[in-house]
Amino acid sequence: MLGAAAQISVYTQGMGAVEFVSNALVVDAVVYRLLVIGEAAGAVPARIRERHAHVPWQAVRGMRNRLVHEYFGVRTETVWATVQHDLPVLVAVLEELLRVEPEE
Repeated sequence: MLGAAAQISVYTQGMGAVEFVSNALVVDAVVYRLLVIGEAAGAVPARIRERHAHVPWQAVRGMRNRLVHEYFGVRTETVWATVQHDLPVLVAVLEELLRVEPEE
C-alpha cells in the first residue's frame, strides 16, 4: 500500500488539479495504484484490521470498488481530491501501523 502511494506521489509531483484532470496518462496510472491500494487493504489479515480499526479499511476498499465498478462514472476531480487529502492521511496511519505492529 505504501509503495503504491509513493508511486502516486511520483506521478503527481508538481501537478495541480487542472493539470492532473487533463492528463489521461497520469489519471490512469493513479487510478491503477489506487486499485492496488484497495486490493492490498482487502488482503490485510482480519486480526490486523481489528487491532487497527482506526485505519479506514472499508473506505479504502470502497474507493477501489467504485473505481472498478463505476469506472465511467468516476470523476477525475474526486480522484485528485483523494490523492491530495485522503492519501497523505492514509500513508501516515499506515506508517504508524508499521511502527507498532510486529512483522510476521
